[in-house]
Amino acid sequence: MNISNKYNGNKSPAVHIYNLIFLVLSYCTAIVHGSGECQDHAHESFLYWMLFGNLIIYGVAFIFYIMLKIGLLDFCTEKCFNAVCVALNTIGFFGGIIIYNIISMIYSLILYFGTSSSECLELELFTMFSAYLILIFIIVNVFYFFYLLVTSFFSKKSNEINKELYQEMEPIKKSGLKK
Repeated sequence: MNISNKYNGNKSPAVHIYNLIFLVLSYCTAIVHGSGECQDHAHESFLYWMLFGNLIIYGVAFIFYIMLKIGLLDFCTEKCFNAVCVALNTIGFFGGIIIYNIISMIYSLILYFGTSSSECLELELFTMFSAYLILIFIIVNVFYFFYLLVTSFFSKKSNEINKELYQEMEPIKKSGLKK
């Protein structure tokens, strides 16, 4: 049984795309910032938090991917672990990604809206991009959640109406069959 295909992380590409955007952006910003002489420790710590956090996420994901491709993950799963252990580790890994992303979101919003602007232009642009991207992400998710609630409500109402119509039509159908 191939357990690793059941629990691979490619089921949610939105999380990977989100982290990839921040990995590339933070890496480019770190290169530009490293070549300059501007110093802003508050915004630098956020830059390195995003850079190293996403590097760790992709490093672990890359190791799992390589283990999957060479068959080592399946071998370890079958010989050393059981399915419950693999499932718990997978949930722990993706739970860690979600916790990291939530902390990064809060950190970004507090840094951009709660503190003064950075003296370094590249750090200010990185923080501003992060904050606005996160706001867009939150707004889209709120509207999507609202959409799901509304469609669920109207779907239930539609089912109730259809059920009432069906109950009204049942005696008519029965009387039509008796004739």
